[in-house]
Amino acid sequence: MRRVAAFFRQRPLTTNNWGFCISLHALEQIRARGDDSYHVCCRRPLDVGTVLDALVLAARPFSVDFFLSSAAESIAAAAGALPLAQVVFANAAEYALLIDAVPASALRDVVVTDGPRPAQLIRSGRRVARVLPPRVDPVDVTGSGDTVAGTFLAARATGLEDAVALEWAMRAASAHAASAALRLDR
Repeated sequence: MRRVAAFFRQRPLTTNNWGFCISLHALEQIRARGDDSYHVCCRRPLDVGTVLDALVLAARPFSVDFFLSSAAESIAAAAGALPLAQVVFANAAEYALLIDAVPASALRDVVVTDGPRPAQLIRSGRRVARVLPPRVDPVDVTGSGDTVAGTFLAARATGLEDAVALEWAMRAASAHAASAALRLDR
């Protein structure tokens, strides 16, 4: 929790310090919104440890996901807070890193995806749901993990059972991967 206090002693905002700017924005949102739930995308340049410490200090519910290229660093920074996360989202490679840092039994719920192979919901180290994603011809998988997280959290928030929420998440991610990427005209 000392990370939150130390964060504010850092150098002032500059355009060369985007990680500080993004992290400061997250901390301001946590302070300003009293009863919200949060989903934290744990990736560079966010100061993951500081943001999660602030959520823990404020007793706010949160979930997290990772980005493989910075997962080892982010998981190490987040390890102390991860047992308090409502849901951790990870692909199979990230999950291997995750359980090296935090025992699976210490994590409430982990949604693990593995491309076209079955996704799993693991609760306190035990698999409680397994869903095979619909077979599709992928066009662009960018954002599929975000689709899983958003759909699963939304389905759960509406009261759907976990296995149904995971099924909806996998259907949505498969449909997303089979869709053409959004092109922005310049």
